Amino acid sequence: MTEMVERVARVLLDADGISFPSGRKREWNEIPDGQRAAYSAIARAAIAAMREPTEGMKFAGRTEKPFLAPQENWTPGQIVADAVYRAMIDAALAEGK
Repeated sequence: MTEMVERVARVLLDADGISFPSGRKREWNEIPDGQRAAYSAIARAAIAAMREPTEGMKFAGRTEKPFLAPQENWTPGQIVADAVYRAMIDAALAEGK
């Protein structure tokens, strides 16, 4: 499983609000392998659904103006890619609000 798939799967588990009878939330490593696989499959599908950007995401990506402050071991291209990616995801989350 990739880092992003697991990150999204963990958020889905948290959003489901599954807890123990005591009320304590279940942690990722406390759920059965089958449930982890199911959450991972849903996460992968959710990420795949975002593959094609919306018009709002495209606009955000085109108009993002990243601050190119020098950062250790980063190239300007990496800084731009990170800024554009975040701007596009933010635009997707803002749609319909």
